[in-house]
Amino acid sequence: HHLIHKGQIISGLNYTEQEIFAAELLGTGFYEVFADRFTKGLGERSAAQLSQKELEELIILCLVLFIYIVGNHEAWQKEDGHTPCVVFRAALISLLNHHIGKFLNGLGVSAPRLEDIIRSKMIELPEEEAVYEFPGGLRTELFHPSMARTKTTSIRVEEVLDFSECQMVDVANFHTAINLQKWDPELGQREAIQAGAMCVWTHFENGKLKRIDFGPVYSRVQHKNGRIFMS
Repeated sequence: HHLIHKGQIISGLNYTEQEIFAAELLGTGFYEVFADRFTKGLGERSAAQLSQKELEELIILCLVLFIYIVGNHEAWQKEDGHTPCVVFRAALISLLNHHIGKFLNGLGVSAPRLEDIIRSKMIELPEEEAVYEFPGGLRTELFHPSMARTKTTSIRVEEVLDFSECQMVDVANFHTAINLQKWDPELGQREAIQAGAMCVWTHFENGKLKRIDFGPVYSRVQHKNGRIFMS
């Protein structure tokens, strides 16, 4: 789409460099969250007082669970014979393994299974069935449809909610933030979230009179036995 020429991506970054850059951006946030949670989780104890099992349990608890899919921008690489997100995933795991390991060493401890733990928390779901089940039976599905938005902003999120059989559905690509809740006799309370964008506006969308909702989305649900009772 000639995005470099349009000034919409940093000039000179090829697909490999963009994936590494994305891994560095996300990895920085994940590391800072981990360090803060781990420090608070220790409380008055020192890390050396923990058994290896307790140390691993605290690492698992403090590390962000990152669930993601390949979107349409990543998928453009397929035309060049590249598999999307392979470099991104490798760079993200390597970065976290290095810096978290260094953080733990500074506290006088080490975790031999650290890389395995990190890999278990960085989950790429298959594009054809991007379903993840949380402990307790709550299931979520991720969508990145290759289609345009419509004048009625809720139509796409309604479509993915009807298409999915999960309690929570997340959809991106339309850059309009929508939250939709629906009761189902089989699944109980359901929630669909359509994410906005992480850029304020683009020439492309502004030229088509398309407003962009900007910023991250936060959703909190409480559930029991695979059914949501508060969102």
